[in-house]
Order: sequence, then structure tokens, then C-alpha cells
Amino acid sequence: MAVRMLAADRVKLTLEDEYVARYYLARESPRVRNAVEFLPKPLSENSLHILVSLKNPEHAQIVARFDKEIAAMKADGSYDRLLRQHGM
Repeated sequence: MAVRMLAADRVKLTLEDEYVARYYLARESPRVRNAVEFLPKPLSENSLHILVSLKNPEHAQIVARFDKEIAAMKADGSYDRLLRQHGM
């Protein structure tokens, strides 16, 4: 991964998806983790989407339940806890 190249001074910067980079950084040694920095302003923000087959007769209910549960998780803090737990 490019983060090792950063830590070894082989490159000056790299572009990475923040969640992917944090996932891999969590598995690196402290030497590598402490050798890189995320810049505060992202170049872009990507949204995540779920896909549900329109052939599924319950597709509308699946989407509604998913949205409801994500909103509840954000409200009770469990969404943020899961992200932190997995280094995101």
C-alpha cells in the first residue's frame, strides 16, 4: 500500500479513500501509522449506496427498513462507534 511508501519517504503524498486507508493503517505497525497524516480538507466526499434488486418484491420495504435502522444507529451513537471500532 502507498502508506508504506510514504512512511519510507519514497513518495511525498498519495491519494486514498479515507476509510480504506484507515482500515489498512490500523493493521500497520505504530512506526508506519505515526509517519503519515491525513490532510484536514478532503479533495472529494464519496457517498455509499446500497443496491436492492427491483425484482425483489420487498425492495421498497428493504430500503425503508435500512434507512430507518441507519438513522437510529446514528441517533444512538452506535454508527459512529462501529466506524471507530473498525478504524474509520
